Amino acid sequence: MELKKKKTQSGGDNLIGSGSSVSSTTLFAIKEAYKTIRTNLILNLDEKPCHIITITSSVAGEGKSTSSINLAIAIAQFDKKVLMIDGDLRKKRASRYLKYHSTTGLTDVVRGEATFDNAINVTKYPNFDFLSTGSTVTNPAEILASRAMNNLLDEISSRYDFIIIDTPPVNVVSDALPLIKKSDGVILVARELVITTKDFNKLITNLQMIDAKILGVIYIGTDSTQPYYHGRSYYGRSYYHKYGKYSGYETEQ
Repeated sequence: MELKKKKTQSGGDNLIGSGSSVSSTTLFAIKEAYKTIRTNLILNLDEKPCHIITITSSVAGEGKSTSSINLAIAIAQFDKKVLMIDGDLRKKRASRYLKYHSTTGLTDVVRGEATFDNAINVTKYPNFDFLSTGSTVTNPAEILASRAMNNLLDEISSRYDFIIIDTPPVNVVSDALPLIKKSDGVILVARELVITTKDFNKLITNLQMIDAKILGVIYIGTDSTQPYYHGRSYYGRSYYHKYGKYSGYETEQ
């Protein structure tokens, strides 16, 4: 069934989160960094019709949602059909960045209140579709762990080459774990001055407990606007120095 082209956004070619003050040289460098991440990712995945990739972090404020969007765009530019799902039902950051936070979305489809075809958004980026969080729910963890969510991913996998899911930070809420378990792999996002050694080690421990396949780490430093990708696991390593602390993670309306 052909997807209905609806709610298409218009705008420039700036990367999400780049800001209007970013120079053209820096913007080019950021774009190339995400293309490099994309290439490393694609070359290291097994051959299969659809790859489900989750993206998470240890705590909030590490750039997880913007990294998810920009990586999805980069993959779509590689002539791959990409669906991005905003699976962070509490914060809805990706939905807000793409201006779909008030549209029918994931929670409505999972609860049977809307069809996937009616909820999907065809973005301004070729090959890139987006499914927002949908209506606010009081049980996000149960929604994401439900059989209906699992069935949805199985059903729509035949339509896409990649499904990218932005998930909540693992150290804060348990919502992401069922999706990470279901996925073909998880990419971690870590930001300098936000993550701590303790945070990172706890994140790795939580992922080890569900036998998650870590595809790599996108490290965002303060001395450069370019994301940096470590394409291997870091089990058992104290990789980050001591940085800042995390505040809170409540549901946003």
